Amino acid sequence: MERNLVQTREGGSDTVVGDWAIEVKRQETLSVAVWWVQAVQQAKRVNKKPMLIYRKSRMPWRVIVTAQDFIALYGGTVMFDELIEVSLSMGIRLLSDPQMTQDPQVKANL
Repeated sequence: MERNLVQTREGGSDTVVGDWAIEVKRQETLSVAVWWVQAVQQAKRVNKKPMLIYRKSRMPWRVIVTAQDFIALYGGTVMFDELIEVSLSMGIRLLSDPQMTQDPQVKANL
């Protein structure tokens, strides 16, 4: 994984890992909807799936991906264009193990 150090000047996501273009935010005032639009636009530029990772101080990291991208990895269908928010540990699993098992304990941690 390598951070995109010229992203402010040239645009683009913070980093790309596999099929994911990742935007990372750590701010006290949450603007998740605005950040998500930015993540989607930047992912489209590099033909990747968008992922937003964010948090406030002293709060846990959260990860947002589209429901379609999440379900595509684990089976099922999505009827609407929805987003899924998961813990950072689940987000890391999405990046590192796209063929995760259907372990019920994994589902409980969402």
